[in-house]
Order: sequence, then structure tokens, then C-alpha cells
Amino acid sequence: KKWRTDNIDKLVSSVYKTVKDHDDSILFGISPQGNIDNNYEHMYADVGKWCSDSGYIDYIVPQIYFGFENSILPFEECSESWDLLIKNKSVSLVIGLGAYKIHSEDEFINKSDILALQIIRSKKLSNYSGYAYYNYISLFPSDSDKAVVSNKQIDNIKKTGGI
Repeated sequence: KKWRTDNIDKLVSSVYKTVKDHDDSILFGISPQGNIDNNYEHMYADVGKWCSDSGYIDYIVPQIYFGFENSILPFEECSESWDLLIKNKSVSLVIGLGAYKIHSEDEFINKSDILALQIIRSKKLSNYSGYAYYNYISLFPSDSDKAVVSNKQIDNIKKTGGI
């Protein structure tokens, strides 16, 4: 396991260095899965090292595609864990939000303000630098029934100052 993790670390560091050697103003980041333990145990991704040590990333966008009521990893607990992982203050934390779930999961379908609430909670994190949607196009479906759901989410997101 250590051998695999070390090789992933070397790869990430090498890509970071290559990007910076080409143009130091380009930002390099990674969007790992939201479950920190799974990153270590199954992906061999030492996200803690990347968020603590220089030479790996400029920003991280954990895919925190969980609702507040998720039985395994609720949104607040997960986002707070990522916030605590940032030790290198030059690494920006961008919260990845699962916009695609507003049409597929009960908690997201039933709460027209879930994405807005996630943004509000994320802004309270000490290392918060922004948020990103996956998949942004999910907010703008062509299906009229889905558009009604999306428009409610968008209206609530706008109230937070974002979209």
C-alpha cells in the first residue's frame, strides 16, 4: 500500500512541477472523491499530504456529493473534515457540490434549497475558497418537469450570492 501511495504522490508532484515549470501562474488542482478514508484506502491518494505539504496542489475540490442526511457521511461532517485537512495555507479548498442529484435523490429532490444550504455552510469553513458544481448542466435541463425543480434550486442559490 505504501508503495502505491508513494507512486501516486510522485505522479501528482511531477505533474505539479511540470505545470509550474511551464507557467508558474497556472493553478493545478485535484478533485478527489469526498470520502477521505476511501482516498487513502482504495485510491492510494494521500490527500492529507497534498493539502499540507508544498509541491503538490494549488487547490483541491473534494467531491462532497452527499446530503445533510447521508447515513454514511453527512455533508457537514464531510466538509468540516476536508477543512481540517488543509494545513498549507497556499492550498485553496473548493467544495464540490453534486448538482446532478437534484433530479435523482430524495433529499435533493425534496429540498429546493439544499444546494443553497450547502453553499451557506461551506462559506463558514475556515479554509473555504469557493464551490464548484458537478454537473453544472444539471441545473439547466431541457425537460420541463426537471426545469421546475432546477429553477427553485437556482432561485435559492441566487439568494446566497452565487450561481
